[in-house]
This record gives sequence, C-alpha cells and structure tokens, in this order.
Amino acid sequence: MCVIDFESGVVVYDELVKPDEPIVDYLTRWSGIREEDLRGVTRRRKEVQERLTKIFNPQPIDNPFSSKKGVVGREPTPILLGHSLESDLNALRMRHPLVIDTALLFHHPRGRPLKPGLAWLTKKWLGREIQTRGEGGHDAQEDAFACVELVKRKMKEGDGWGTFKMDWESIFERMGRGGGVRSAVVDLGNPGVMHGSRATSCIGCKSDEEVYEGLVDVIPSHRFVFGRFMALANALGCMSLFFSFLCVLIIFKGLRRKRRVTLPPLPQIPLQNPLLTHPNQTHPPSHPSSNSSTTTSPRSTLPCLPGRR
Repeated sequence: MCVIDFESGVVVYDELVKPDEPIVDYLTRWSGIREEDLRGVTRRRKEVQERLTKIFNPQPIDNPFSSKKGVVGREPTPILLGHSLESDLNALRMRHPLVIDTALLFHHPRGRPLKPGLAWLTKKWLGREIQTRGEGGHDAQEDAFACVELVKRKMKEGDGWGTFKMDWESIFERMGRGGGVRSAVVDLGNPGVMHGSRATSCIGCKSDEEVYEGLVDVIPSHRFVFGRFMALANALGCMSLFFSFLCVLIIFKGLRRKRRVTLPPLPQIPLQNPLLTHPNQTHPPSHPSSNSSTTTSPRSTLPCLPGRR
C-alpha cells in the first residue's frame, strides 16, 4: 500500500500488508510481490485501515486568532486519486466520498465501457514507460506517481487533453478513420451540411422515389449506407421509423446479393389524419356529420408497404 502527497510528491505511507487469508497465488506479475517479500511482515489489514482513516479524514484545526482553545473547524476532506480505485478500496474494505479515478477520467481508444490501462495512458500521454519489469510486476510508488502526473498534466492542458473524440464524433468519421469504410447518406434535403457531412458520399433528394434510386446507385460501392423514406414514414404514423429503415434494409440485402431489387407497385391508401390534406386544399375538410354543402378536395394518398395498410 502506497500513498503519496499530490502537491509535494512526498511518500506519506508505503507498507507491505499481509492478507488475513492464506495466500494461494502471489500474482507477482501484477502485484509485484513475491513470497520472500512478505516474510517477516506482520502488518494486517485492520492496522492499515486505521492508519489510512487518519490520513484520509479531514483533520481538526485551531483558530490561531481565538483566545479559546479547542477545535473550531476541520480541514477540507482529502481527495483520493488512483487508477481503478474500486479494486483497491474493495481489497481494503474501505470507502471514501471524494475520488478521482484515472481509469474513468481518461478514455479507452475504443470508447466506453472499456477502461484504459495505466501503463498505456502513461506511454500515450506522458511519453514514458512504466511497469516494465515484466514478470516482476508493478511498483506501487511508480503507479502512484504516474496517476499524479497524468492529473496534473490534465489540469494544466485543459479538460480536452488526454481524451478521444469517441463520444461526439460522427459515426461516419469513426468508420472512415478506423478502417477506411466507405459510407453514404441518401436523404431528403441537403444531408451534406447536416448528419452526412462526414460521410464519403452524400445525395440530396426531393422525394422517396429519388431516395430509392440513390440507394440503388450507392449501395454496391459503399459498405455503410443511410437512407430514409420520409413520405412512407409519415403515412405509417407511429411505425414510421421502423418501416422506413426496413425498406432500406431490404434494398441493401438485395443489392448485396448481386440482384437488383424491384418493388411491386405500392397500393394507394387515404391518409387517416384529417390535418394532412391534398396540397390544393386550402381549408380543413368538413366533418363527416357536417351538413355544409361545401365540397372539400379529396384527401391525398401516399404509398404503403405491400400487404400492409
């Protein structure tokens, strides 16, 4: 167990602890402890808990300007800094309210929930190597100083230092960066200035028919394609997203099997939403029970999936 002061780097506590249970495997490769290291060690976990409790708890302070003697306050609660602290605290059977964990503060290159190793973080962001003793295992002081250096550097450089763009970069950018995957976006409007700005190819469309033709053109030459049939989605209401993307999936699978997809003529169904009316209609349709003699324009029709209304 090793504890160092964040500001001064002074080693506050550094002791070997003999487990209460019989040792089956010293796990030297990770712990750095060998059988001969614990010979003669009598310090147990309870003693370490008592010592660390005094270190981690805020200490009482006196008011030097008061004539009354006694405790008038306490120092701020120390912040516990380490790497994968849950493992250390579980082994010690202790808790602490304020912690900074470098395994969470820094990102794994493949994103969460994976956690980066301390040796990798030190090599990547500090440009030096630790834990190089191979089967000799880790050195507790070396690991502690690495954690302190990582956090101090992040405080100096800013919150963005030592992080990857995994959490906010576009999926198209990530695919292109990771494996050179060609991607395409086929959508209404101008997707090139919105969600498709990082895709390899972007095709703006004005109708579902143009989206379909665009998908047929780009799927054979791209590994990942995004497209939506928004008119169909609007007609299907609450199931819009599912069926819109299902049509794209059907097209994608058909073209990947080297055969062109031919969709049968889609039946026309009237819209059930009275607010969606024919473009030429300039006023809401009359209620069915209305006796008004005014004739409204027929409600518009949109295509639906074959066999589904």
